[in-house]
Amino acid sequence: MDIGGSMVQESSPQVAAQYEIFSADGDEPALQAEQDYFVQVGYMHAISDMRDLDYFEEKLEQLELACGKWMDILSTHWEASTVGNQICQDLRSDPSGGEAVETLKACFGTKSPNTLLKRAATLRKYLVWHYNEFNSRGVYVHAFPLVESDVWNFFKWLRVERQQKSRGFTTTSTFLETVRFCKFTVGLQGCDVVLGSGRLLGFAAVELPRLGATDPWSCILVSTRHPLLGYVVNSIYRSSSLGKVWSARIGSRSC
Repeated sequence: MDIGGSMVQESSPQVAAQYEIFSADGDEPALQAEQDYFVQVGYMHAISDMRDLDYFEEKLEQLELACGKWMDILSTHWEASTVGNQICQDLRSDPSGGEAVETLKACFGTKSPNTLLKRAATLRKYLVWHYNEFNSRGVYVHAFPLVESDVWNFFKWLRVERQQKSRGFTTTSTFLETVRFCKFTVGLQGCDVVLGSGRLLGFAAVELPRLGATDPWSCILVSTRHPLLGYVVNSIYRSSSLGKVWSARIGSRSC
């Protein structure tokens, strides 16, 4: 363990004074105390400062955070969604926001807070792009309801972002999943038009292989070499038409 002068120079004056006291005496107790002191300092810096929360407390905090993010998203245009209209009425009757949060939690049901946060982050990215795109033209329009032509331009912007970044980008398929979520969870207007657009669905289908998506057959081929995994896969898909297609694909590869 290096306890040389470089550590003392980076430490506080109190640590340096303590080091000088330890170094002044060459006996074993002082040296041992010196080592223990620096071990304690390193330990305190290595452990991050985290709140001691159990699983349910952490999920509850994540749910509160997700409700706040979705409240902010829906507030951009209350009338553009069914849940937004309900929350707007709740805020009129209860300005504290407690009733509005209860309505939002009821709409979310048993959905995972992580899923709620992920969908909110994807939709938030569209809102930021929409604002910058139209603000640069000196035009202000609501991002909601969704407009097919706006989403098309957003998809093309996502493709450019994907080419510039190696990670941290939003995929078109992820956005379409978020649109489906918004349709059935918050009743966002314009979702049917986006989900029924042939060019948007085709664009997402073409972009997906370029992201290096895993071959869906690879996991099935692995299961044929691992009896336990193969049993689980066969138990799930043996009664489905998709399972028959997979079995035929495996059989054709093994021939």
